[in-house]
Amino acid sequence: MKKAFFYVSGIIILSIFFSCKKEQIAETNNLSTDEAAEIAAASLSSGNGGSSSQFEDAAKYSETIINDTLTEKISGTYDTTFIVSKDTGRITFSYSFHYQYGMQYNASTHRFEYFINYDTEGKFESLHLYSEDNSNGEIVLTGLEQNQDYYLINGNVTRTGNQTVKKQEKKSVSATVILTFNNIKIRKSDYLLTEGSGELTIKGKTSEGAEFSFTGTVIYKGDGTVNLVINGQEYIIELASGEIRS
Repeated sequence: MKKAFFYVSGIIILSIFFSCKKEQIAETNNLSTDEAAEIAAASLSSGNGGSSSQFEDAAKYSETIINDTLTEKISGTYDTTFIVSKDTGRITFSYSFHYQYGMQYNASTHRFEYFINYDTEGKFESLHLYSEDNSNGEIVLTGLEQNQDYYLINGNVTRTGNQTVKKQEKKSVSATVILTFNNIKIRKSDYLLTEGSGELTIKGKTSEGAEFSFTGTVIYKGDGTVNLVINGQEYIIELASGEIRS
């Protein structure tokens, strides 16, 4: 009877040990909120081919096909492909960009609007992140009239790739970032993103197979930064570099 008791007790202790060990491994292998913020910052930044660079390009390209009356050159789709490489000392990146863009008439608003559909592919490295990724997105830009001082941007982008997050320790992940943008204002005179918001989802797996998922919000502040909130934690991101202020 005693042998049976010790045998059962041993099984229980071992089960508890391995259960705790498994939880510790899962915690170690999973992605932290700080690490998720680094991946989100890269997707938002203009300094490494993120969505802010597409916003600026959308404004610039729209101006090449808008004329005084907004009645000419409204049909047809334009197409361009180019490569951008940069090494600032803090960030190195090389991306190919493919844009399809043009003007369209929105029957529900009775206004002309500019659209750009795009995809990108490339890689970059910063102090805290290395990424090889591709993205595709669509942007609709309104406020084309010459008496308007701002464009208004709505759209979405999905960015998928393999990243190495270099925070306290290196961690390899495969991640997808989905961003939706709402009423982002971009000043026509200097293409500054002055206000607007967005929602994001980050999901994927670590190289050890641990799954992760985050949701967050983005607020454009009008000073070259955005406020990113993930799991209640707030981060200030420099849009030009993708760096998170400490």
